[in-house]
Amino acid sequence: MLAERDRLRNEEALRRGAAVGVEALMPDEGDGAGALLTRAAAELDSAAAVDPELASLAERLAALRYEVEDVAAELHGISTGWTPSRAPGGRRRAACGPRATRAQARRWHRRSARTRRGVQGAA
Repeated sequence: MLAERDRLRNEEALRRGAAVGVEALMPDEGDGAGALLTRAAAELDSAAAVDPELASLAERLAALRYEVEDVAAELHGISTGWTPSRAPGGRRRAACGPRATRAQARRWHRRSARTRRGVQGAA
C-alpha cells in the first residue's frame, strides 16, 4: 500500500525516467541500443562464415536485442500509463506470443500516445 502511494506521488518522475529509457533503447529517430545490437549481430553473422564460434555470439546479441525490445516496450507503457492489463479487450502479452505482441504493443503505444496528444491539444 505504501509502495503504491509512493509510486502515485512520483508518477510524473517515473514516466519521465521511463521515457528517457525508451529513447535510449529504441528511439524514434537515430540509433539506440536495439539498432546497435542488430547491426553487431549482423556483422557477427557474416564473420561466422569464417569463424563458426562467432555464430553463438551473434545469437546471444540477437537475444539481447529482443530483451531490449521487451524492456523498451515495458518502459514505453510506463511512460504513457499503459500496462498489458489495460490493453484493448484486456489482452495480456502472453496471449499472442512474445514476438508478435511486442510489435503490437509498440503500435498500440504509439497510437495511444498520438490519440492522447490529439485530445490534449484540442482541449
